[in-house]
Amino acid sequence: ERLPQLIFLDLYNNALLRISGLEAVPTLRVLMLGKNEIAAIEGLGPLGRLDVLDLHRNRIERFCGLGHLSMLRVLNLAGNRISRVD
Repeated sequence: ERLPQLIFLDLYNNALLRISGLEAVPTLRVLMLGKNEIAAIEGLGPLGRLDVLDLHRNRIERFCGLGHLSMLRVLNLAGNRISRVD
């Protein structure tokens, strides 16, 4: 199901393992994914309007895959174990 008007999505603390299915919300501007089990920054391709991305306290070790998010102004990766930036 598409949600063409959705601009804010909060999936905080849901034990999510990966980012997927966001093609249904292309207008999203704020994505809150803190306190999950996400290991990789991926699946954000359809979110060209994303302004805020919160991925704090996940399992991310590598910082990459955000170059296409030209509207991104706020990024929270606190509490991850980032050891590599690509």
